[in-house]
Amino acid sequence: MVTSPREIVLFLHALRLARQAQAVGRIPLPELVAALPRLRGLPRGIGPDAALRATLRAVDRGGRWFGWLGTCLVKALVLSALLADREGVELVLGVRPGKGQNPIDGHAWVRVGEREISLLGRLEAEGEGYVTMTALRVRSG
Repeated sequence: MVTSPREIVLFLHALRLARQAQAVGRIPLPELVAALPRLRGLPRGIGPDAALRATLRAVDRGGRWFGWLGTCLVKALVLSALLADREGVELVLGVRPGKGQNPIDGHAWVRVGEREISLLGRLEAEGEGYVTMTALRVRSG
């Protein structure tokens, strides 16, 4: 499969966002959610599926190449920033009972209108037993 120039540009934007999202432990989450979509030059009108592919590739490559965090929260930050020009984009944080020594299991995903993009693969977060704790609205500019 040949990668188009548009896909390469989208990947580079997602990689830049993934780099900025590494600040997740240093910057309060609501501030980071507000700041990422404001980065200069982000593409607009990206479809959710193309944005998801670019996000997963960029976060994976950032982890392999640079040792960056590749958590669901980082992925959700990147994806929500790429889709921020759409209506109804939210970064959602949820929890479910954990297993073993972890009493609680957390997860982050993106909601675009009625569609939930869980970043667990094809499984939706709701079907995995996660209960929404909070949803942060994501807006561009």
